Amino acid sequence: MITRILFVAALVTLMGSFSHNSSGHSPSPRHLKRRPSVHDIVMPPLSRLPPSQSNSSPIDSPVSSSLSTVHNLPTRCVFLGPPGSGKGTQAHKIHRSYGVKHLSVGDLLRAEIASGSDLGQQIKPIVASGGLVSDDHVLNVVRANMERMDPSLGYILDGFPRNVNQAIELDRMLEKLNKTLDCVIHFAIDDELIMDRVYGRLTHVRSGRTYHIKYNPPKSIDPPLDDITGEPLIRRSDDYPESFRKRLQTYHQNTEPLIDHYSKKSILQRIDASLNPDQVWSLVQHIIVKHQPT
Repeated sequence: MITRILFVAALVTLMGSFSHNSSGHSPSPRHLKRRPSVHDIVMPPLSRLPPSQSNSSPIDSPVSSSLSTVHNLPTRCVFLGPPGSGKGTQAHKIHRSYGVKHLSVGDLLRAEIASGSDLGQQIKPIVASGGLVSDDHVLNVVRANMERMDPSLGYILDGFPRNVNQAIELDRMLEKLNKTLDCVIHFAIDDELIMDRVYGRLTHVRSGRTYHIKYNPPKSIDPPLDDITGEPLIRRSDDYPESFRKRLQTYHQNTEPLIDHYSKKSILQRIDASLNPDQVWSLVQHIIVKHQPT
């Protein structure tokens, strides 16, 4: 009898405790306030995430896997930033993840040089010295590639436009196609950090994949080989100190005015490119998906 009484008393106490907690008088761990992290500040949760994930931190959570079902995004975007800011790396990732075409003007020009064409021979010494190819040559290369593309697909222009005149010509090209730019992402970063990044950079010529001796080393360092193909990696001629300083100076003089140009059009999105690559990747995804054409 005593055992039965004790059992009933314990059961009543347990039921009372459950009722007390479910009424909201005693806070559960999920109701405790969490100190905001930098991830909550730099980017809000993606509106396209399922409800079960909409309250999670966008960088702490696997954003890329959440959006992995989104393919062939029609977003038309310009990646704007100094050489070495990471825009090429991010453009490659967007291309692989979402099917958005990556139009790297630097790669297009290098392919023209490798083809041995007359145009390639004309621009070869300019590229090697870190100078800028003329607007006419660049516009012809970009126009030819855009005309060959499926107009329903999106693309990222990386390294173009490089000055306000090219930006105006790009607007005219798009107008003829009855299209507009959806966004311009500015990869903002200090020159000192760029120099540190670029001087250790290695490139796979055929794919454009880049590595870094310190920050993103290939599996094979001596000799340096591409992780996927096993082919040799090179140090680009325009990544050597003197040539690269000239490229930076040219960027500040000719390309930086585009920041103001696109700000006035209200399509400029700024990213802190000094953040670690995973943070930058999450921010880029957020912007690309958010700014799809309606």
